[in-house]
Amino acid sequence: MKKSKFVNVFWGVSLLAGAALIVMHIFDLLGDVGFWPLLITIPFAATFIFNAIRMKWGEMFLDAGILIFIWRRPIENALDITISIWALIALVILLSIAFHILFKKKQSKWNFVKTGKGQWEVNGAKGAPKEDVSGENVLIKGSFSGSSKYITSKNLKYVEISNEFGGMEVYFDGAELAPEGAIVDVHNKFGGVELYVPRRWNIVTDIASFAGGVDCPRHSDDPNAPTITIRGNNNFGGVDIILV
Repeated sequence: MKKSKFVNVFWGVSLLAGAALIVMHIFDLLGDVGFWPLLITIPFAATFIFNAIRMKWGEMFLDAGILIFIWRRPIENALDITISIWALIALVILLSIAFHILFKKKQSKWNFVKTGKGQWEVNGAKGAPKEDVSGENVLIKGSFSGSSKYITSKNLKYVEISNEFGGMEVYFDGAELAPEGAIVDVHNKFGGVELYVPRRWNIVTDIASFAGGVDCPRHSDDPNAPTITIRGNNNFGGVDIILV
């Protein structure tokens, strides 16, 4: 299954599950469960599963911690315990570090691989759609879906990426930066963004993250290499910068 199709199905099913829970609440089938905790739970439960599939341990345990915090009163009443917020924070941090060490993220099986014949493969299947984007200034938007964009600009100056409740892959290896470099603004909410950047470029990152993570590997430090500046904000999701 193509990654974009998988992400579409995942978010579609998640939204249907959320709608079903709201219907159950309307007909008072959930007992004393309040509407707002239920509504807040839906995106966090979906991103928890999404991050677990993508092996994003930090984001996954953060989602789990937030869910426990939201439902701490019912849990405390049911188990006759008291949940310490500081203990919960420490647990999330320790589990995130432990899983990162024990289960290092493998290269995603959903990555696109060029065959050398002008075709692209996903899991060995040829003919996967390739959407090229060009121009000095590029705007890429996606919501509640999965998409893959391949920037082929020859004088790239600026890219704005907006992603909400979905997965997005943006490939820069077919692009050439402007002499002064390029700026990429990323705005990610409740989703995952993967940026595939040539390892020969210098990378400057300035992404503000809340309840999420940003992963940037080591890259070129050649002062003569072109520079791409990646900035923006990441809320309840993950941004990965992958060298190619």
